[in-house]
Amino acid sequence: MQARVFPIFVPRWHAMHRFAARVGANWSMRAKLLVNAMVALLPMLCMLVAIFNSAQDSYQQEQQVSHTYQVLTAADNLLLHLLTMQTSARGYLLTGEQQILAPYDQALHDYRRSLQELKSLVSDNPVQSERLIRIHQAAQDWRVQVIERALQIQAQTDGRTRSEEAIAVIAGGANRFNTIRAQLEAFQHHERDLLAERTARSQQAVAALQRMVLWGVPVAASFSLVVALLIASGTAWRVEQVARAAARMEVDQFDDSVELPAGDDEVGRMARAFQRMAATIREQIVARQITEEAHAELLLNLVARAEEALAQLQNCGNGT
Repeated sequence: MQARVFPIFVPRWHAMHRFAARVGANWSMRAKLLVNAMVALLPMLCMLVAIFNSAQDSYQQEQQVSHTYQVLTAADNLLLHLLTMQTSARGYLLTGEQQILAPYDQALHDYRRSLQELKSLVSDNPVQSERLIRIHQAAQDWRVQVIERALQIQAQTDGRTRSEEAIAVIAGGANRFNTIRAQLEAFQHHERDLLAERTARSQQAVAALQRMVLWGVPVAASFSLVVALLIASGTAWRVEQVARAAARMEVDQFDDSVELPAGDDEVGRMARAFQRMAATIREQIVARQITEEAHAELLLNLVARAEEALAQLQNCGNGT
């Protein structure tokens, strides 16, 4: 398996090096370092922004869930205060004990406070606000026409004598109270539906945030690392080509067999300087070789003439 993949992978990786080297060929080293840093940081910055937005969305969904629980609690308290008012008034009418009526006033005060709280909580929901208005109107009618009326009838007696008429008024108001309870149950049922919907959205937001942290951050980091490595390897490849040319010049190899990088960056300018230097050295070597050959030829001519003159001298001596 490795024997198949490796020969294919290496040329592609080498081609990526050359592509990265060509992309930044006209950039200065400072610009390359800046781009490298930006490429490394930008995906992480984008991921942090996305995580922040996802966290904000998750927080808002949690706030919506908490808000719905507050509405349900306030609605429960509203019903509890109405029940306290009913129980207190009924107990007073049955026993005639004034102290039993004491919780009625406190329950009425708490009911009004809970009503204002509930109005504030559902002010952004027109449907629930309208329901709450109808509930309050029904509760107000029940309190005035049933509870207050029964208490007035009881007050017309000596206060301690049980009034059957007042008890009958309370009993007759049971249907009104059941209507109020049904309206409150419908109000709470709507809030429970909202709670289920908001809880599902909150869970989805948390899951999205978890996926982004678990997968988005590693992917962004890997992308930044790969791009940074490509840019760095492209720059390193260009420097390595110049280093190879310098090494060949060190051993008196001044040919053009080594490919030098092009471009207007520092490495490209250094490569062109090496090329000019190598050309100058080659010209000097050729000129020196020509001079040496000329000197050698002149020396050979001088030796030949000297030998010829010596031979002539020897001939003249023999002729004498």
